[in-house]
Amino acid sequence: MKIIVQSNPRQQNRRSKGFSMVEMVGVLAVIAIMAAMLTPKIMSSINDARLNSTQGSLDATKAAVVNFYSKYGSFTNQLNFDQLLVTLEYLERPFDCRIGSGSDVQIAAGPGAGGYGYKFDGINTNTATAGSVVECVITNVPIADAQALSVLIDGAALSASNNATSDLRGRVVYSFSSGSGLLYVYLAHR
Repeated sequence: MKIIVQSNPRQQNRRSKGFSMVEMVGVLAVIAIMAAMLTPKIMSSINDARLNSTQGSLDATKAAVVNFYSKYGSFTNQLNFDQLLVTLEYLERPFDCRIGSGSDVQIAAGPGAGGYGYKFDGINTNTATAGSVVECVITNVPIADAQALSVLIDGAALSASNNATSDLRGRVVYSFSSGSGLLYVYLAHR
């Protein structure tokens, strides 16, 4: 004995038209969970790339400064020292960074770092004479970026704690009264 089951043609038509609402909600829920898990990692990667790009620009500028000094034996006292390095073909383009709103490579008229000086050992200020410290000054840097760059360049031992608004030790120096401010990065001295 054969049992013949006939399917309802309406059910077949409905199934072939698309996905049910439950299936769509399930897929959207999975996508939303994955997006929520990946977004912080993507944002962190973007921030790390900005900081690494800034460090690479600083390293390239420092190499150009050292090459300039080895050829000329001194530094030319001017604010836009990186422009001179581009003109003399020591750099491909002026110093540019992905943190803050502006930057400049200058010869400091004093110990550098806006008068704070650089404490390479964490204790003693450098003894470089006036007009002989080459530094990069970056404006409107958020505190979080300043702290991260300090850790990247100076290491954790010479960097301030995460909540500090100033760091006066090492090659990266800053002192902020609000959420952002000037950041000084030592490149070289005579």
